[in-house]
Amino acid sequence: SRLILAVCHELGRVPSCFSAGLAFGGDVRFGRRAARVAGADHEWVPLADGRLSEQLARVIVEIDGLHNVGHLPPAAALYDYLSGRAGGVLLEGYFNGVAGGATIPSDPGDTRLPPHQRAWARAMLHSGGPIGLIDALLEPGLASESKSLWEATIDRACREAATDDPLRQAEYTINGPRRCRMDTLGTALLRRDVLLRTPATDAVMVRWFESVPPAIRRARRPFLDVLRRHFPGFARVPRSETGGMPVSAGRWLREYHWYREKLYRWWAGRRYPYFRRWGPAGNAIRGWTFETLLQSGSLNVLLADDARIRSWVRREALLDLWSAAAIDPLQGMPLLGLFTVEIMVRRLESHSPVGPARPPVRFRRLQIGYGDRSRPPELAEVR
Repeated sequence: SRLILAVCHELGRVPSCFSAGLAFGGDVRFGRRAARVAGADHEWVPLADGRLSEQLARVIVEIDGLHNVGHLPPAAALYDYLSGRAGGVLLEGYFNGVAGGATIPSDPGDTRLPPHQRAWARAMLHSGGPIGLIDALLEPGLASESKSLWEATIDRACREAATDDPLRQAEYTINGPRRCRMDTLGTALLRRDVLLRTPATDAVMVRWFESVPPAIRRARRPFLDVLRRHFPGFARVPRSETGGMPVSAGRWLREYHWYREKLYRWWAGRRYPYFRRWGPAGNAIRGWTFETLLQSGSLNVLLADDARIRSWVRREALLDLWSAAAIDPLQGMPLLGLFTVEIMVRRLESHSPVGPARPPVRFRRLQIGYGDRSRPPELAEVR
């Protein structure tokens, strides 16, 4: 995002900037500083606890229930924010981060193991909680079936990468579902009111992405080099709430920011109860979301006699997890995932088609080899 902002500043076309989240989060703090370097306006979009349940239910339906509600409060805040800016253009930098190497593992792992057993698959492609916890929470048949499907999906995607480079295989496998989620979150949700512009989808970016070895792109190194060489003012702004380090490689500048960040964390721990309880904004948002929904009674739908998830979940395991999460809300992500499913299933039931059966939907599936433009795409029609 800051690289796009730096280019806009150089072109004299500075956009208005905003960040959604908690006040002590890196997106808000460092986004504000980057906007200041560009001479741009910056607006903080806070998370609204008073309407959280209503906002989240609307966003769950908007994205077809494809993302755990624990990650959605910033999206819910953006939904309302952008609705007041209809007709605008939103510059989104996330895809550039993906293409820049944000999802490349540091180590492809033991290639003798199936892809689903490697560390990057378990860390980046299994969401909602540890595998053992999900197995214990779901009914045995469903747990076994869904786990086998998850493993087969990862192994198949890795084979379809059409490359022998294990890092490229891992990146290809990780980026597929990650991009699909962001398509759903970013495009479907935000394009209702604004045109979403992601320069990473330009053909020149795609060609560059396919031609540069993953080891060179890892951790967005080329993007960071561009910032350091050509946009030093933007490189001096920190970029991560977990470390508070700037992009700039200057030793004394990094030392300065390191001590400044330690002082800020000391202050934030006294100023913000959420930071004191749960740490950086990523954890704090999840903890805050669970606690807010629990206190509002919204999560009680999972314990209702007519809960749709009852046929899929072991009751005792659900109650045990509920008790643990009531003490430590950071353990509540699997419950938030079940809440997402529950809301979406109820929505689908209320909008079931009535009347005569509709004809089957036809799809065309486009298959293109990874980085291979020499062969024509294969089209397969499926029902």
